[in-house]
Amino acid sequence: MAIWSKFALTNNGKTLLTKHVADQKTFTITRVATTNTTDALDVKSLTKLPGNERFFGIMSNTLTNDEEIKVECMITNVGLAEPYKLTAIGLYAKLSNDETDTLFAVTTATDPDTIPALSNGVVKLYTEKIFLAFDSTEDVSVKIDMDTYVTHSECIETAYPVGTVGQTDGSYKPADKWGGVWQQISGVYLMASGVYNGTTCQVNNYAGEYTHRQTYDEMFPHGHTRGTMNITGGFPADDSQVGRHSGQHYPWGAFLVGGADGIDLDSDTGEGSYINFDASRTWTGVSSTEGGGKPWPVMPRAYVVDVWRRVK
Repeated sequence: MAIWSKFALTNNGKTLLTKHVADQKTFTITRVATTNTTDALDVKSLTKLPGNERFFGIMSNTLTNDEEIKVECMITNVGLAEPYKLTAIGLYAKLSNDETDTLFAVTTATDPDTIPALSNGVVKLYTEKIFLAFDSTEDVSVKIDMDTYVTHSECIETAYPVGTVGQTDGSYKPADKWGGVWQQISGVYLMASGVYNGTTCQVNNYAGEYTHRQTYDEMFPHGHTRGTMNITGGFPADDSQVGRHSGQHYPWGAFLVGGADGIDLDSDTGEGSYINFDASRTWTGVSSTEGGGKPWPVMPRAYVVDVWRRVK
């Protein structure tokens, strides 16, 4: 933690304060400046901070009592390509009718803090609270409160704690934008935990299926035509032809010649031939088979995004 010296007025700041007291014009703290210079500073002669002077806006500028105002600003490492040693802080101010502001007062650090360079998008934030007491035109007593120290990682812990699931359009990765370790979730939809259609879906588990094969119970009730299942056959009407000739005069199909070898169906000797019928009543099979039986994909219309879960 840096140890800060007492704020000292610049010559221009002393003139500004004198005009404020004499003319009773509104005195406004406009911005905060920092520097990383290691040079010894002659504060009174300064019109700007030497070295890498960086500027930050005022978050608040309020009157705490009749003699004291509080100035708050946020110092960050945005734009820093290398570490920045915070060796001095300056306040710029102006009166109500001034067009430009003036370096009003400066404080220096005897044990400077170092602000790290911006790396992997991780932003460091420092809230400065400065209390100014106007007890003379020579001196301004100041207290710098560095207790409020907020890092980008701490902001992430609040906005995107471990376990957060987020979506992007694919143009960036959450780790590059906000830091932390993010695991990509691929090829699945997001679903709220709970009971769905009789199935309990627990958080951090996967549910559902990529394809589905229809079961018998899921089949829509339907019927089939009997197809070509006729039992056919025939024999000559003239019994004198039975057994004499081949071809169309001979029984065919489900009919056949049975009994003795004679050809007279009316023979009293019992040696005549008989016309027998033989067709199975226990036929089994299918009328026809259609379809390949492959499972179908389960994929409704969707707008595709990248999905990430912060794991660290």
